[in-house]
Amino acid sequence: GQQGGDISVIIKDDQFDRLISLSGELLSNIKKDDSIDEVLKKFTILLYSTTGNGNYLMEKGWLKI
Repeated sequence: GQQGGDISVIIKDDQFDRLISLSGELLSNIKKDDSIDEVLKKFTILLYSTTGNGNYLMEKGWLKI
């Protein structure tokens, strides 16, 4: 069944902080001509944390950004 109510996810300060950190990590890897695969995986996890299920898992401590 469907659940009613607010379906929006509030993006928290630590998620913005992580975005800034990962952006710097990505830039650093590009400048050093290093692989960006691991950084992109971290971006994907951060993105998932902004979804309903990802946010729930993060609040439960099961998803680490």
